Amino acid sequence: MLEKVLELFVSAKAGAVSGAIILAGGAIVSASTSAGVATVAMQDPTPTPIVQPLEGSEPFEFEVTLDEPTEGAEETEAPPADPGCGDDAAARQEARQRVHETFTKYHTALGQLRSELGGRGSAKAHAAIEQADALLKEIRTHADRAIVEMRCGRTADVDEVLMQAAALALRGNAASMHEVADRAQSAMETVYNLARATVLAEIEALRPKPTAKPTAKPTAKPRNEWGKAREKPARCDDQMYAAKKRLHEVFEEVHGANDKLIWDLKKWAAEGTLSALHRADKVMHETYDRTKEAIHRAGCATGESGGMALAERAGAVLRQTFSGSRGVAQAAMVHRPDRQKCEEQMSAAKRVLYANYERLHGANDKLWKVSEGWSGGTRAAIENADRIIHGTYDRTKEAIYRAACGPNGSNAMELAANAAGIFETAHNSARRAVGKELTGN
Repeated sequence: MLEKVLELFVSAKAGAVSGAIILAGGAIVSASTSAGVATVAMQDPTPTPIVQPLEGSEPFEFEVTLDEPTEGAEETEAPPADPGCGDDAAARQEARQRVHETFTKYHTALGQLRSELGGRGSAKAHAAIEQADALLKEIRTHADRAIVEMRCGRTADVDEVLMQAAALALRGNAASMHEVADRAQSAMETVYNLARATVLAEIEALRPKPTAKPTAKPTAKPRNEWGKAREKPARCDDQMYAAKKRLHEVFEEVHGANDKLIWDLKKWAAEGTLSALHRADKVMHETYDRTKEAIHRAGCATGESGGMALAERAGAVLRQTFSGSRGVAQAAMVHRPDRQKCEEQMSAAKRVLYANYERLHGANDKLWKVSEGWSGGTRAAIENADRIIHGTYDRTKEAIYRAACGPNGSNAMELAANAAGIFETAHNSARRAVGKELTGN
């Protein structure tokens, strides 16, 4: 699949397209074309990805309506019947339907791009559409097969979900199925955006360029150096402002949503999950800052190097980055701790611990009073039991406070029950020592 994405980049003009995908666990796949050279790279979670927006084109209007299929576009095949898998059958069918609907949406949009070209343009532009269409079908096929072949009744391991480097290598419960569908939708969107950027650049190149009107020569020379005629440079303030406004709108949307994810997860999520969200935040900031500078440098440039084209490509990178961040957060939500349940279990465990401590510690104190004046061995046994009961109580109470909280609560009650057993054993040893003392054995 990565080779086909590379071919799609090669078909674009210099500086035409760029893209980046953050996968579950923070791995980043990025691709770009510049000066006729295509670059595709996959980075591990540790290095910080740096996305450099490429120079783009002047603003132009282009709308794609996805509600009805374009005349002449290929008919899409419905997804095969779901084989069923117990309680996960509904989630499986929903995930497969989402993949199919996304494929239909972008397959239809590619047909509309063909209509916009109308047989004009270079062979590379048409090849980009065909390659994108073939890649959409392959993504749909692999995603559907991955969802169908997921094992029934198996809950996906959170570490496996978070550290996954391949977007479709998941299996397990309903959350994993929807994760596969999310990744497939994101991949299809990226493929379509790359093809669309190539076609839009081609359409812009085909537009007729206005001819410059001849300027009248001055009839008389200026009297001095200050009076020389000077040409006024074209003003690009409006064009630059519109591009910067578009970039800022997309950044505020996705960056704000990513910050909300971090806020919701920071009190309980694993360190790996939060690291992936923070890496996504850094990519968003770098993309925004670099693109804003590139828009300033673009000035009055038109076509692929224009400010609005830079803003649109940066917007696609920002949305794709947030899509990966959201996928990581959704996978972590499956393991969100039940705080209320943990609080209730902690209170109940403390009550059980204290009740057993009072009962057995009080009984041990009675043995101490009865044994006054007895042999040193009997008194030592009672004193040792008292020390064990006191130490166990203090350690267990602290452990109940620190008990890890998960989706099903904590093990606080198990800690209290274990402490009660230790109390019982220590007290019984003291009772046996007293019994020996009374019988003279």
